[in-house]
Amino acid sequence: MTQPANKKGAATQLELLEAELAAARKVTARYRAAVEKAEKRHETAEDALAVAQYRYDRALVTSWGDTPDWLTLLDGDESRSSVMYGLACERLERLGLGTSMINMETGQRVVSLGFSTDSEAELQQKLRGVQFILPFVKAGSQGQREISICQPQRDKFALSLMVDARTQAVSVLKRVYGREKERTNFPGLEAALRYIRDIHSDTSIEATTQGVIEVDSKGDRVTERDN
Repeated sequence: MTQPANKKGAATQLELLEAELAAARKVTARYRAAVEKAEKRHETAEDALAVAQYRYDRALVTSWGDTPDWLTLLDGDESRSSVMYGLACERLERLGLGTSMINMETGQRVVSLGFSTDSEAELQQKLRGVQFILPFVKAGSQGQREISICQPQRDKFALSLMVDARTQAVSVLKRVYGREKERTNFPGLEAALRYIRDIHSDTSIEATTQGVIEVDSKGDRVTERDN
């Protein structure tokens, strides 16, 4: 008994589609294998690049000697190795400062400061640190150099020390959800830092337990003494 012509045609069509599907699967599998192989090669190349970058950064840092290139240290280029971030943190800590994030507008690491005591010695240390680092902090689009303030209410608002790059005018800026909420002007850096310490800092730690680090004009540690 022979199959009806329409059933035979349908079977032939299915066979053709099955063959087409099998061929497509083979091509896909071949390209998938090629992609996986390329990804492994890419990972190997990236690992080699990371090692080369690390070695280069180590050599660059060594070439600076006792005087680091602060513009390079503050550069937020993420292709740099951990050497640069580690040295930036170490050197800023000597100045009584810190860093963690990247300022997307300037491309630099954000320089930050905070107070843990109400001592005059700590305030003067922060003042010297700010005076030293400010020339290396790039101004944003509004011509302001910015230092972020670590303070206990940062979940409610952000606080920054602002210095006009042209006029050297000093202010403390409060932002809420990224928008300027309040700006307080000061006659100089010391007055602004006193305001930050007295109004916006957690100084519950006893000053007598704190050591104060003295640094020279290069940002190098000179002495450490109890307050």
